[in-house]
Amino acid sequence: MVFVKFGARDLTFTPCGTHLAATLPRVHNIRLHNPEGPWHLVVWSATKGHRIALPSSALGLRVNGGFAFKPLTATADMVVACPLLHAAPMTADTMGQFMSRLEVYDLGRKERMLKQDIPVRAPVAWSPGGGRLAGVAASDPSRIVVLGIGQRKDAIAKMERVLMKHEDDVTQLAFLPPGTHSSGATTALVSAGKDWCLRVTCVESGRTLQKIEIGARAPAKMLQVSHDGQLVVTVWGRDVVLWYLGSGRVHNYNLNAVRLSEGWPLCVSPDCSILSGMAAEANLPCASLLKKHIDKMVWIDKINQAVAKSVVGRWFKLDGCGHVSASSKQPKERKNSYFLTEMRAGLATFFAMAYIIAVNASIVSDTGGTCICNEPVVGGALPCADNTEYLLCKADVKKDLVTATAAISALGSFCMGLFANLPVGIAPGMGLNAYFAYTVVGKHGIGSVPFEVALTAIFIEGFIFFALALFGLRQWLARAIPRCIKLATSVGIGLFLTLIGLTYAEGIGLVVGGTSVPIALAGCPSGSLDEAGQCPDSVKMRNPVMWIGIFCGGVFTAMLMMYRVKGAIIAGILLVSIISWPRSTPVSYFPHDALGDAAFDFFKKVVDFHPIQKVLNVQEFNIGEYGGQFGLALITFLYVDILDCTGTLYSMARYANLVDPVSQDFEGSTMAYMVDSLTITIGSVLGTPPVTAFVESGAGIGEGGKTGLTAMSTGLCFFISIFFAPIFASIPPWATGCVLVLVGSMMVQAVTDINWSYLGDSLPAFVTIAIMPFTYSIADGLIAGICLYILINTLVWIIEKASGGRIVPPNKDLKEPWTWRTEGGIMPPWMGRLAKGRKDFWRNSPSPSVSDAEGVSETIEGKTAGSDPDTAVATGRSDKTA
Repeated sequence: MVFVKFGARDLTFTPCGTHLAATLPRVHNIRLHNPEGPWHLVVWSATKGHRIALPSSALGLRVNGGFAFKPLTATADMVVACPLLHAAPMTADTMGQFMSRLEVYDLGRKERMLKQDIPVRAPVAWSPGGGRLAGVAASDPSRIVVLGIGQRKDAIAKMERVLMKHEDDVTQLAFLPPGTHSSGATTALVSAGKDWCLRVTCVESGRTLQKIEIGARAPAKMLQVSHDGQLVVTVWGRDVVLWYLGSGRVHNYNLNAVRLSEGWPLCVSPDCSILSGMAAEANLPCASLLKKHIDKMVWIDKINQAVAKSVVGRWFKLDGCGHVSASSKQPKERKNSYFLTEMRAGLATFFAMAYIIAVNASIVSDTGGTCICNEPVVGGALPCADNTEYLLCKADVKKDLVTATAAISALGSFCMGLFANLPVGIAPGMGLNAYFAYTVVGKHGIGSVPFEVALTAIFIEGFIFFALALFGLRQWLARAIPRCIKLATSVGIGLFLTLIGLTYAEGIGLVVGGTSVPIALAGCPSGSLDEAGQCPDSVKMRNPVMWIGIFCGGVFTAMLMMYRVKGAIIAGILLVSIISWPRSTPVSYFPHDALGDAAFDFFKKVVDFHPIQKVLNVQEFNIGEYGGQFGLALITFLYVDILDCTGTLYSMARYANLVDPVSQDFEGSTMAYMVDSLTITIGSVLGTPPVTAFVESGAGIGEGGKTGLTAMSTGLCFFISIFFAPIFASIPPWATGCVLVLVGSMMVQAVTDINWSYLGDSLPAFVTIAIMPFTYSIADGLIAGICLYILINTLVWIIEKASGGRIVPPNKDLKEPWTWRTEGGIMPPWMGRLAKGRKDFWRNSPSPSVSDAEGVSETIEGKTAGSDPDTAVATGRSDKTA
């Protein structure tokens, strides 16, 4: 074991692995001056631990750290390059300035091979053959300089190329072994910068071959490439990042996982099997077997790669599947989409949506379903409120609806994933079910339309939706909505989710509808609410389940997400649920009352299948006496569901980066709308209100879901919940409340993309954002924003035309362009191909068409991957020289 003095930095192994090198401060070196103090190179034997003697000329001063050992050769195994700073000649113009110098030492022979003033600073890295040395330009640390180095003593370093890639200082460099990159580049360079990016750059052409962003809290302080060039190990603060170049897979670890301390220089052995640094427990130097952590993830990569290369991977366009568009010949892979990640994301979506099983059944069963109540309405009192036979029938209807809700959610989510390849779950929509239960049918059936006739309206609505989707009208509507309204929809839904998560019905109960104000602070036990539904001041913020939800479901989940713990959302929901299941506790989901006893009796069954008996296939098509009310219900369901589902699907697709920037459509839109339409019709047969895309799908997308496998995983979970309904129906609302708040916080990030510079775009967007949560309706927010957008911009157009173009807003040139003539037109592409007489009209055209919206290519700095225009610039030809 090697014991290194405190204050050392830049710890690294020599290429042969027999020695360990670092730099130590040298206080009494008066020849060189630097605010950071002088540093010199120290080398120890890795096996015996003793320090080897170095030539006196090897004492060097470096800025921003970083010496580099030359790759192992037959003649030399300890050749090191050290970029230094030395004081400039003492003149009136250069007094107090420093000059960059590069020195190369052969530590084995104890002689200096090169000493040259050249504008290069650390970090530096040797090419595999030892003929090139890459470093950072002294005048611009965001540029990488490539030097040609002679093999003989007293050779001269010649500047070959300047690579302009990073947006901030480059902190680490390393060359890949020749020809190991999948692009076929002969010489490639890996670099890490303070712009939190890792890049693989072709040295010859200057193209960016690969790029990932690392959301770390500190710059990279170590970078190592494996012998085969397939693994890049970096350390960013406390995060150990493993980047597999072949698959593009990224694994994150915390230094706690390898039991090392952050405040100590770290290094990785050349074969990337050992991570060396300071032991966290004993405060002593130690080496950790990084290989075991790599091996632990190898089987995950093998599974992901095997699935990606299979038919499943090609169908869902997983990363690494090699799927190429037949029309545009462009890759159609969805970057960073992996099979096991999709499965985990599906679980997150399910746990965020699972409350709908209990909530929808509770809301719809208030109608009484097909139960018959012969008591008249007297004085506004609810009929059959004390009728035991009716209430028993109503309880059976609720059990039917638990099964029906889980079944239609399973079918819809599975089909959405399989056919539309979208990570979006489908279930009976909140808001639509309340409108169905309390406005159309009414509590205990006192509304204007009977339960059976209302289901008929939903049945017909589904087929109308299907026709609109088939002929492209729903897709055209999504594309024709102005961009500012679409972005505002994502933000508004985020706030809408936040409000849901703060209420009693589906959240932690932090707010309640006010009397003197629209919303009032709550936080008291639900039994403490007064007759007006308000919390008395004496018990506000004293609800223990609210605090359990905040700390265990909110803060705990947020901390896990900050440290990138996989499955953080699932962990938070499970923790709160497990705490809330035991009885006789202040936070129990099963209080000792009639409702709690019934819920606990159902929970104790664990596994139970309840067949649908009272609400299955009960549509009544004889609608003659309900014509007006039936038509009103049908139209209301129609426009609310169109706007609600369209806005939600677009927002989720944008959150998953699946929206085409040209056509403003998302991949698989036609099939998604058709699946949604048919699921509405099938759901009505099972006895449920209209189903729609769920905004809670954002929980799964936040976990990394990008393909339909996420929705299929959610669908399978809903299918299992049919048999485990007692368990899944017992997830308390305060377990998912803070999760919805976290998802909302991620969705509102789109607010920065809204055009706030022009009032004609910003005001409708703001109204859309505000109306959605305040009216508890996505559709109302969309209607308000679209109407205001049309009104304002139409008036501006009329004034401009009437004045002959003389009266226009001063900043109208900042307005985002909009036209109803969207790319591809109103009709779907297949109709155009059918009109031209093509027999295979269902196939995509050979020429690329943005209206097909088949995929979204990966972009790097605004350019398509593989066509990066940043090319290598010869020295003296660039506008900024090194």
